[in-house]
Parts: sequence; structure tokens; C-alpha cells
Amino acid sequence: MQLHELASLFPAMSEAEFSALKNDIRENGQREPIWLLGGAVIDGKHRLRACEELGIQPSHREYYGDDAIAFVVS
Repeated sequence: MQLHELASLFPAMSEAEFSALKNDIRENGQREPIWLLGGAVIDGKHRLRACEELGIQPSHREYYGDDAIAFVVS
């Protein structure tokens, strides 16, 4: 999946934070979907990377609202 420019509103996780997320997804599965806008990731870039590294097909949902920036920030 391609990253939307909105996905860059938040900085990358540290390696320790990402490792913890990846371990949580390994143990508990992906609890939150990856959000897309026009097929590009607006929220969930770290979940996407973790799923890809774990070989898990990520779940995702398309955002159809009228304020994607507010959605991502919230």
C-alpha cells in the first residue's frame, strides 16, 4: 500500500516502540484497521509495516468523511 502525505503528520516510532507494537500484533492480532484515503494509507503506517514484517494480511478501511486531517489527528 502507498502512504498518503497525511501519514507523515506524525513522526516515525522509535525502534523500541515499533518492536513493542510488532510484538503486540504478533500476540494479539491487528486490533485497529489501517485507514485509507483513495487507497493510500492516512493512518496506520506502523501497523502496516508490522503486519508486512509478520506476514499478516492487514485489515484496512477506506475513509469517506469530509475532514481527513481532523480524522488523522484525532
